Amino acid sequence: MKHLFTLLFIFILSFQTHAQNTLINETFEAGWAAGDNILKEGSVAGSPADNLGLQGWGNGFTYTMAKEDGNGAASSDFFGKMNHGGVANYAVIQRVVEATAGDVFEYKISLKPDLAGQAGAYKLEVIDAVNNNAVVAGPVTPSGGDWSDLTISYTAAATQNYSFRVTKNWGNAGLSFDNISLTVVPATASVSDVNDFQFNIYPNPVKDVIRFQSELPLERVEIFSLTGSKVLSQSNNVRQVEVGNLAKGIYMLKASAVDGKVATQKLIKE
Repeated sequence: MKHLFTLLFIFILSFQTHAQNTLINETFEAGWAAGDNILKEGSVAGSPADNLGLQGWGNGFTYTMAKEDGNGAASSDFFGKMNHGGVANYAVIQRVVEATAGDVFEYKISLKPDLAGQAGAYKLEVIDAVNNNAVVAGPVTPSGGDWSDLTISYTAAATQNYSFRVTKNWGNAGLSFDNISLTVVPATASVSDVNDFQFNIYPNPVKDVIRFQSELPLERVEIFSLTGSKVLSQSNNVRQVEVGNLAKGIYMLKASAVDGKVATQKLIKE
């Protein structure tokens, strides 16, 4: 059995090392100057704005770099501005991503409304770019006039483009933004499963309950996070496991048969 646990450890380590890809990690503290245009459109190839790849629109709005020592998120010096102009109140800043079904995304950004009373005018969204509708339920908005660190997660339901977006819906003021990150755990990220017997889980991706197709009775099922921490365990002739309380994301599931054989598979929690 020792070789099985060694292989399992290698599997988890490989999963941790190679699973997550960083698409954006921008603090604006290097390579930018006050007044720079932050949008990709019109930017010079290879410039910070070109590499960031943001789009933005809104009648009369501009998107520029501000330098105010200590006034950015976490007391940084540089941050972006969504500058209100004219009489229009609707504006968007976004990054469009080509996704594969099952990819797990995490989008983070710090926002500071120019007016505390208009914090509710802004929200984080993930937009299905094919059908032009939001795919993550519930508002993710700043809490007031100070910097708010916001996060939104999404598991791609289809292979297509998605927009990770900050939307302004109303109000006559602008917004500051800082510390943008976007990561993805690809659906194809795992290495080959380490299986000593025929074993499958379904449905996968799953929302509430997973069931098993196994050639051997299962003595124990354990689920591990990407960091290798055990988040769930169930024993004694396991036929199904409730996972509704797990956070969305990708996990590694280890199944142990009654004779000591081990099988592992990637689990995607919606």
